[in-house]
Amino acid sequence: MGGLALSPDLAGSLMTVSVLPAVLLVGYLWRIRERPGIRWFIISIGATGGWGIAAGVERIADGRLLTLAGDHVVVFLSTVAVVTWFLFAVEFVHQRRVPWPTFGALMVVPFVIQVALWSDLGHNLVYAPGTTVSDSGLLQPVAGPLYPVSVGYGALIAVAVVSVLVGEWLTVSGQRRRQLTLLLFGWLVLSVGGVFTIADTFAPLDPTPIAFTVTASVFTYALNRYQFLQLNVAGHETILDTLTDPVIVSATDGTIVETNAAADRLSTDGTVPAGVSVGDAFVDRPSVVRCVRDGRDDAIELVVDGETRHYRPARLPIQYGRNVIGVLTFLRDVTTESRREQQLQRQNDRLDQFANVVSHDLRNPLHVADSTLALAADSGDTGRIADARTHLSRMEEMIHDLLVMARNGQTVDETTAVTLEDAAAEAWAHADIADCEFEYTVPSGTRVDADRDRLLHVFENLYRNAADHNDSPVTVRVGALGDHDGATDGGRAGLFVEDTGTGIPDEQRDEIFERGVTTSDGGTGFGLSIVRDIVEAHGWEIRVTDGSDGGARFEITGVDIDH
Repeated sequence: MGGLALSPDLAGSLMTVSVLPAVLLVGYLWRIRERPGIRWFIISIGATGGWGIAAGVERIADGRLLTLAGDHVVVFLSTVAVVTWFLFAVEFVHQRRVPWPTFGALMVVPFVIQVALWSDLGHNLVYAPGTTVSDSGLLQPVAGPLYPVSVGYGALIAVAVVSVLVGEWLTVSGQRRRQLTLLLFGWLVLSVGGVFTIADTFAPLDPTPIAFTVTASVFTYALNRYQFLQLNVAGHETILDTLTDPVIVSATDGTIVETNAAADRLSTDGTVPAGVSVGDAFVDRPSVVRCVRDGRDDAIELVVDGETRHYRPARLPIQYGRNVIGVLTFLRDVTTESRREQQLQRQNDRLDQFANVVSHDLRNPLHVADSTLALAADSGDTGRIADARTHLSRMEEMIHDLLVMARNGQTVDETTAVTLEDAAAEAWAHADIADCEFEYTVPSGTRVDADRDRLLHVFENLYRNAADHNDSPVTVRVGALGDHDGATDGGRAGLFVEDTGTGIPDEQRDEIFERGVTTSDGGTGFGLSIVRDIVEAHGWEIRVTDGSDGGARFEITGVDIDH
């Protein structure tokens, strides 16, 4: 066996000093001792540190008794280090606390070995007669009956460590596998150091304490580089890859541990690396940050892939033992439910409107018509019959609008490809607006996905609105929204209907879509309300702004247009 040109004193000093950096890690690890495996790793650090110091004393000490004492301590602490490494591996892989009695059971054999070593019979049971101390300060043992048990037990536990880590490595991927790769590398370094120690390759230097410093450093790097490894398995057990709803696993301080693909799509960069804060990952989504970091459970609304989605957050604590070590935030997509609720609310609103119209708006002209006809009958003035007909015509218009509202306020389930030019022209013919001009500026052949009959109602009502609310004849123009026409919609796809009239004052624009609101003496106040209902039933949006020639312009966005 070869060796290094080092004196026993220098070798002992190097071994003693080499464990100090690893021992310093205990201060950091102690703060996170409740994480899986950390308490066993702390014990392993302490045992291996004592191992290195005892081995150093063995080389520096003068006299057989001190050398034997140092050797006995090395045997015990090296076994403690290996056993606690094994318990660390088990706890890390299975995410379950290993009870202290398990440690006690695994230490029965080392305890028996220690009793044999320190007793008077020890030199016969572990070290047989003929065991000497070399000039370099190393014990030169002659194997007794228990010596193979001592060495074999440590080797068996070391193999068990590798088996546990490799077994897990073969069944996982991604971040979890990277963590295990680093831990296996650290254990390999420590194992190689142990082999060199047994073979006296670098005698009188024992490389194991130095190897342990490397191992401890690698482990700490894994802990920091792949943040909060204790949540990884717990998170993966909870997150199913098939979930289409966003799921975010975070530590208690808001640091991201794991996300699924749906959550990644919500992030600023389209992917969320482990270890970043939730604020950095979702910097453009403050409502998500409040849910994950602050525990807010308010329903949130997000625009995802150009579509408004509604989410209801739920938070589940992730526990290890009695401690909460993280949180799983589940954002359940309730868009369909929300739309149904909105639809139900619109239906209830329409019922209220129907009740109001029947009880008030229809009753008034009916009462006036009845009174007018009574006067005509009493006085014989047939001219009053024309006035009654006017009131009855207004009632007919209101009933027509009520029927349209009832039929068109529901969600559109089926659409077809509608040629926009044909629909716009047909609606113009149905509107029968005298003295007004019609312009169509959309490229020929342009189609939209819509319910054709309801789309005709949109055009008809917007045409009539332009004619009824302007004193002089106007030009009504239908066009497409987008970057090419300088629209004020920010480039969103859609269409517009505008006129060359006087426009709509800013203070009235927020209320013109409300039912019953009209600025025309003969209007029912339902036309634009019907337009809004049909637009929203398609999942589109509508707003009013200034037209290109100063009139009113109604922009409908969110429309799927095929030019």
